[in-house]
Amino acid sequence: MYGKIFEEIFCSTLMDLGGDTAYVFIAMIILSDENGVIKHTAESLARVICKDADSVREAIKHLEAPDPRSNLKGHDGRRIVPLYVISQDETRGWLVVNKAHYRDRRSASERRDYMREYMQKYRNENKGVNSSKQDVNCGKSDLTELANTDTDTDTDTQKSKEREGAVAPTRSPRKRFEKPSLQEIREYCEAIGSTIKPASFFNHYESKGWLVGKSPMKDWRAAVRGWTARES
Repeated sequence: MYGKIFEEIFCSTLMDLGGDTAYVFIAMIILSDENGVIKHTAESLARVICKDADSVREAIKHLEAPDPRSNLKGHDGRRIVPLYVISQDETRGWLVVNKAHYRDRRSASERRDYMREYMQKYRNENKGVNSSKQDVNCGKSDLTELANTDTDTDTDTQKSKEREGAVAPTRSPRKRFEKPSLQEIREYCEAIGSTIKPASFFNHYESKGWLVGKSPMKDWRAAVRGWTARES
């Protein structure tokens, strides 16, 4: 088993609880399974982490208590919940409440890697569009040079020839908006460090048919950044 430990844990209200509470909580994050379930008693956990059983029991009492100052409000801020509270079939162990949250969260280096891959993909997708625009501009430049150097005095005939020989500019098709999935929104929020709730953003625009006012949405990522700016 393993668990992600972020530095912000050392700035949280957890550190105000004293004793071995922070140590015991970090150990439970690491020893629990991917869903946050740890099957131990206080005594067996004390043996595993080489701590006094009374100290572990005291830490567990703190971790099971509500914390109104916690940033994550699930279970009233409790860090762990006894399994018997969740299921009558369980007699021992705990659920580490936010294990899944921290498991799925990207570290700073993971966010940088995501943004680097995202920007590379974006550039690759738009490379063909930019090349098309460049070709059209070259064609316009050639026609302008031809018109400026031609000495034919018959203006009407010259204009007719230019119309016949001109290359019609080609418009690159506008990229069609694709509705994002909730997972894409969640990943983008993590990548830019946004604190908005991805599910709230998704449900809001899903209910509106992905319209902004009366117009179809063009860029959902820009909308996420707008929500983020308004919340900050």
